[in-house]
Amino acid sequence: MVNNAGRSSAGHFQEITDDLWQEDLDLKLMGAIRFSRLVAPYMKEKGFWGRIINKTTPGGKAPGPASVPTSVSRAAGIALTKEMSLDYAKDGILINTICVGLIKSAQHERTWLSESKKQKNFG
Repeated sequence: MVNNAGRSSAGHFQEITDDLWQEDLDLKLMGAIRFSRLVAPYMKEKGFWGRIINKTTPGGKAPGPASVPTSVSRAAGIALTKEMSLDYAKDGILINTICVGLIKSAQHERTWLSESKKQKNFG
């Protein structure tokens, strides 16, 4: 099973509202918690087999500037993986995190386009 929910919500700490913090944590962290909680008992029932992969980003380990709340929720996802892997190892359920870098997507293209419009041409 792969936990792969997410979107990029990033800004400077003082600019992020409580609502945005909550939305980000609900989607990325609580989504993985809830789905894993639903699936793990079935894996355990199968008898010593199961795989859970939590997808996150390198920003969870090494956050960049203006990267909250995303970097915080991704770091929590990494910690969740470590804790769950200890809990479920005895049942043969392997739990890992993959930290995926940037992937060309419509979301990133919109961000890059927006950023490029802010740049000034001095040439």
